[in-house]
Amino acid sequence: MPKERYRLLTWHKARRCWRKKYKGRVHYLSRAGECNGPDDLAGYQRAVAKWEALKEKLDKEAADLERANRNEPPVEPAPPARTSPRPRGRPRPPWRWRTTGG
Repeated sequence: MPKERYRLLTWHKARRCWRKKYKGRVHYLSRAGECNGPDDLAGYQRAVAKWEALKEKLDKEAADLERANRNEPPVEPAPPARTSPRPRGRPRPPWRWRTTGG
């Protein structure tokens, strides 16, 4: 039996179509009826062509969005919640409680 080659897309049995997961989202690339199953080479090639076009579109939109976000002014940091400095270490007793050596 010949070894199957790596496939770019995955067959989705319930929807009877090809799918691709890209950047956390699932994209369904062919409708039921366009492909006759996972062994239909012509249907797979059509789905791969659709995927390449869709990936190019998604990457272009992401690049445009990133470019637009870089031109925005930086966001001002929130003001500190406390106005007084936070005490560090163990609190010291008042000066009158201290004893001088001797």
